[in-house]
Amino acid sequence: MGHLDREISRVLTEEGSAILKISLEINSEASEVVGDVILATKRSHNIFLSGMGKCSFIAGKLAATYSSLGIPSFALNCAHALHGDIGAVREGDVVIVLSKSGDTKEVVDLVVALKKLGALSVAITCNRDSRLAKLCDKSVILSISEEACHLGLAPTTSTTAMLAMGDAIGVVASKQLGVTKAAFRKRHVKGKLGEA
Repeated sequence: MGHLDREISRVLTEEGSAILKISLEINSEASEVVGDVILATKRSHNIFLSGMGKCSFIAGKLAATYSSLGIPSFALNCAHALHGDIGAVREGDVVIVLSKSGDTKEVVDLVVALKKLGALSVAITCNRDSRLAKLCDKSVILSISEEACHLGLAPTTSTTAMLAMGDAIGVVASKQLGVTKAAFRKRHVKGKLGEA
């Protein structure tokens, strides 16, 4: 195995190990969020996912996955939300906000605004003591301290863990809602997934 192979292996191992560690630390926080998503869906409310920077891309992917699994979901651009897009959020909707530090100004400001709308706010963050975790109605804390990036700076392990946790919440909620393969295929009329 060459030097580059070892480095690729290191990154994959670090990110995989982080997900495994989180899976062993699961507690009622994540289960409660699954329950909130199920209840909101049954009551015809929407799920919104938001974040800044790299977390915004994770939010977009999760919203697309949830929608395909029968959970009406939308990505909410954090910066645009504070300039009017938050008008799409209604009382009873669930807004999941992703942020490693939990102290990014835009995400904190978003949650403050959400409180006035009566939406349920959920943090997925790596910082239990953050302003985001303290402001949100529910918080799922991911015990990620280091990034796989060689600089220890670029969101890598943290965003991978957020994606995995977000997927787990959506998949479990969809299963509990009784979404079938037939219902899934109705949302995938093209491509390989749409084939009966």
